[in-house]
Formats: sequence, C-alpha cells, structure tokens
Amino acid sequence: MKKLMIIASLLAVACNDIEPIDIEAPKREINTQALTQYKADLNKRPITMGMLYNWGKEAGAILMNTPDSLDVIVVKNNYNAIDEMLQNDLRDVQQKKATKVLLGIDFSAATTTDTTKLTKQANDALAIAKANGFNGVSVEFPQESSDYFSQAAFDAVLSAIVANKGNLLFAVENMYGEYGLTSEEKPIGKANWVIFRKKDNEQFRSFTEQAEKWKPLRYLPSTDFSEEGLVDGFSDTTNFNPDGKDGRYPRTVDIVNWKASNRAGVALYHIEKDYYNLSGKTTFKTLRGIIHKVQQQK
Repeated sequence: MKKLMIIASLLAVACNDIEPIDIEAPKREINTQALTQYKADLNKRPITMGMLYNWGKEAGAILMNTPDSLDVIVVKNNYNAIDEMLQNDLRDVQQKKATKVLLGIDFSAATTTDTTKLTKQANDALAIAKANGFNGVSVEFPQESSDYFSQAAFDAVLSAIVANKGNLLFAVENMYGEYGLTSEEKPIGKANWVIFRKKDNEQFRSFTEQAEKWKPLRYLPSTDFSEEGLVDGFSDTTNFNPDGKDGRYPRTVDIVNWKASNRAGVALYHIEKDYYNLSGKTTFKTLRGIIHKVQQQK
C-alpha cells in the first residue's frame, strides 16, 4: 500500500510539471510495399499534391517528415545546391514512401520576353532534376498574362520541356488560353496534371471555369496554407458548416468537395505551414485530413 502511495505521488508531480511538446518522427516501420503498390499508377485515381518551400531549412520542409500517403511533392526552391542531407532526404522519401518528387520551375515572376532565356532556365532546371533523381518537374507560370509573359512564351517553354524531359513526370501550374477542340497536338497535352493557382481564390466557380477550358487534361484545384483568409471559405460553396465562419468550411477543408469531370485530386501550396498543426503529437493535421478524403473519392 505504501509503495502504491509513493507511485501515485510521483505521478501527481509528473502531471503538474508543464513541459514543452516535443515533435518527433514516429518510431515505426514504414510499409513500403503497400505504399509502392498504392502509388504505382497515379493516373488512375485522384491524388494529393503538396508544394513544399524552404526544402531542408525547417522541420516542415523535410520530405521524410511529410505524411506517408502524400502522393506527389513539388520542391519549390533550395535545390540549386543539393548537399548530402538533401540528397538522402530525396532518396529516402522516394524509396521508403514511394512518394513522387517533382522539381518546381518557377516563372511566376518572369521579367523577360526572351524565349531563348526562358527555355534555357527550363532546361537548366531539367538538368538538375535528372542529375539528382527527381521524378519529374512542375512548371509554374504567372497567375495572369502580362507584358513579360505571353501565350507565345508559354508555348515555347512547354515545347522545350516536352522535347527534353524524357520519361519524367510533368505538371503545369497556371495555364494560358484554353485547350480547345482542335486535334492538333499541343505540348501541354503531355502534362500528367494541370493546376490552377489563384491567390486568395474565394470561389469554386474559378476552378469550374478553368477546368472546362482544359477538359481533356487531369485538373487539380488548389489552395494555399500560407493565406490568411482560409477560414472565410469559398463564397459559392453549397456545403454548410454550422461551426464555420458564415456557415462555411475553411478553404483547405472544402477544396476536396469541388467537382468536375476532369478533376484529378487537389494541390496544396506551402504544406510546410501545416507541420505544427497537431493532432496529439501527430503533425500535418489538416493535410492528413485532406489526403484521407481524397483517398475516399473516385
């Protein structure tokens, strides 16, 4: 009895001590075989794609820290000087989790109309992707056409990538014009996925209009974990959330409910921002919820 009282006292002291939460990678076996089978052909089911920034510079930007069932990661930056740590991180997530990792080629802030310079930038990035074993590339264009970036520049860059990518996976973020009904083969027709990104997009209608223009292609709507207005939701949603602001779900939750015939999953920007969003000690709470919902869809 005395021994039990001592143990109880120790437990009481332990419970009263306030300690910081340590987030550690779970000590468990990764079911590589099951993940490899599940991710074998991403063209046959909806996928979850995560855009990751600051690779290797923060906990949420370590590839191996991302959820096992995340299908595709696009590394947006910090890949020009890949050291041994980053190389190991890339290899491990590919081999242990069967995650496809694409290198992001960013033209979103292009300030030249010189297609020779633009295609050189694309080919230089392709060379990095091939030399370091990335599974593919994803090209991000400006969200709106400008004097610096036009339909001609868009087509020139895509043509250069298609000509040199070999068997690499290929995604296009922000398409120009529309696919149309022509039978003429277009470079963008070689894309595995096309993604529409619009800062602070508050309407499902934006996705619907874009998806219709690119109907033959596998289309991903997107939202961004770094945006402040996510809680406002989509103003034209028909999904009611009794606990949400104005009865809406946050955009990071409701994004999975948008529908179109060529919808191929969802894309999430700045997934590293969700790392400290915890469920107990498990990271990426919202991202994991999105993945789970996408997995249940056909």
